[in-house]
Amino acid sequence: MQLHIEIYSLRALRSKAKQSLADFKNATKSQNHKDSLNYKALNVLCNLVFWCFCGSLIVRRGLLRPAGAGLIMTNSQGFFREGRRIGLPLHCLQRMLILLLCLLLSGVVGYVSGHPQDSPTPAVKNKVIVDETGRKVTLKKYPPERIISLAPSITELLFALNQGDKVVGITSYCNKPPETRTITKVGGFADPNMELIVSLKPDVVIATRQGNPVELIKNLDTFSIPIFALNAKNLTDVLRNILSVSQLLGIEQEGKKLHDKLAGYIEAQKRKFPQGKSRKRILFVIWYEPFITIGKESFIQEIIELCGAESATSHYPGDWMQINQEELLKLKYDAIMYAVHEPKQQQEFADSFTSKPGLLRTVPVYVVDEEILRPGINFPHAVDKCQQTIR
Repeated sequence: MQLHIEIYSLRALRSKAKQSLADFKNATKSQNHKDSLNYKALNVLCNLVFWCFCGSLIVRRGLLRPAGAGLIMTNSQGFFREGRRIGLPLHCLQRMLILLLCLLLSGVVGYVSGHPQDSPTPAVKNKVIVDETGRKVTLKKYPPERIISLAPSITELLFALNQGDKVVGITSYCNKPPETRTITKVGGFADPNMELIVSLKPDVVIATRQGNPVELIKNLDTFSIPIFALNAKNLTDVLRNILSVSQLLGIEQEGKKLHDKLAGYIEAQKRKFPQGKSRKRILFVIWYEPFITIGKESFIQEIIELCGAESATSHYPGDWMQINQEELLKLKYDAIMYAVHEPKQQQEFADSFTSKPGLLRTVPVYVVDEEILRPGINFPHAVDKCQQTIR
């Protein structure tokens, strides 16, 4: 009986097994569907078992001799020839082959368990989902493939969830990430172009109560376009919105990962700046005429606290408050902070401050990026920049 086997040593056997395991890993990366993955995995596992069986067969047939003997294999013509010598007893070689098989199989099982492959969310018609305002939204197509975002914070969230390729329309204020430059602009927060929105044939429009008017929802309803409304007044709302949008898009696991990451960042910042320590008091100015500042329920209030400072207007109710000159003079603060959308606004703010007697009080004035005004998932950037500014 002639054996046409290409293995000439245990090193070659191990190399073949490693190659099979590498093929298996590549297969798991390239397969998206569970059935295809299982078929590929079974195929490669059979390959692994085959090569280990060949090694066992070599030992059983006496082709691997005890210490001092040579390794006998056949060449392509079927003639036996002697290979290099192996200085190990026969029973040791058998145990090595069994151990090799166990290690390879355990590695494959560990790789499969550590790299689960989720099957895509099955398509559903007329799925009902409740948005952040308590409205029942009926999606004619689920998960939605064509999405319009009506706020910068929503656009940033969609891209963070790797759904940017599904966004077909955004507002003129949506400028992050850079990929938004090529997406159709449908107008501003309060005055989007309804005809353009309808022409884009979205499966869902995502809006926010903090910028989009209530009339917008009613108008979209008349065109039978599903609109999913978010409510993001503070960081707790921002984290909840991540889970809501991921459920809307059928990507709950991705949403959970992003949620946990940002929740961990918040906890880390709170440990970094524990309550009770002396903090710099910041007067944050949303607008100068009329003079509008933040209240204790504001998203910006939490950003300032995560920076290690505190708001000078945290005693005011709500998320923002308009105050007069008399109330302004009663406030105690160590610095003034405001954000601008464009460079020319910085001079407008500065001129307004000098026109209000007693406002500056020789305290420093900090100008920060507009990102602090967006109640969205990029708040860690706003916190870091704010923290660097007030040092």
